[in-house]
Amino acid sequence: MKRFEFNHANKRWDLRDSFYYEYSGFTEFENGGLIINHTNIHCRGYQSKYDVEMKTTRDCDTQLYLDVLCTQPVKKAWLLQGGQQDMALDYEQKVAVHLHGGWRGAGKSRELPKQYHGAHAFWPRANQRPIPLTQFTVSKPDRSIKKELIGKLDDIRAAITAAIRINPAKHRYATTDRKYLATPRWLEMSVTGIVASLTAGTGYSDDRDRYAIAHNGFSYPRADTYHDYLYFK
Repeated sequence: MKRFEFNHANKRWDLRDSFYYEYSGFTEFENGGLIINHTNIHCRGYQSKYDVEMKTTRDCDTQLYLDVLCTQPVKKAWLLQGGQQDMALDYEQKVAVHLHGGWRGAGKSRELPKQYHGAHAFWPRANQRPIPLTQFTVSKPDRSIKKELIGKLDDIRAAITAAIRINPAKHRYATTDRKYLATPRWLEMSVTGIVASLTAGTGYSDDRDRYAIAHNGFSYPRADTYHDYLYFK
């Protein structure tokens, strides 16, 4: 963040035993420190005083990278598996830092000096990176699994499609728009064995799984990595 002029006119002491001023999710301190203490939707946006912006991975249009040299771009979809992630963009340092929600990362917040407890992000002073209190999850497709399974999947899908034509689903509304997650254990199984396991069940979820395979195909396991920072130009 950039250096800011502390708001002495509206400073408080009572809650943090330190002079501070709160505004729109940010709390600034007389000693030059800054925390983000709220991440709700009303606090999102750019604060020119600090040169920091609160966003989510869903509404962020800035291209992010895994490395400080910005040679490894991150696809937005890699940051949305399991839901959007809250973050702050530090334009002075050209880094994005993850903002924890709920109790996630709260332990690290409590390790900070008492006046900073409850922080979702923490800058000890201007002109340096924030201290990460939690990490981004970057979830990429595991292409190695797909490459090894690809020869089996067309045969599996054809067999399941034929099976449900011969023996229609007992549960009329067992439909879905999702794809069926191909599992790594299939690497060691034959197509016949896989099809047998998929056609053995008679419950609602079994009908839904067969529908997913026949109508939507397959999705693949993902490889998750965790990062203190993402970077941008």
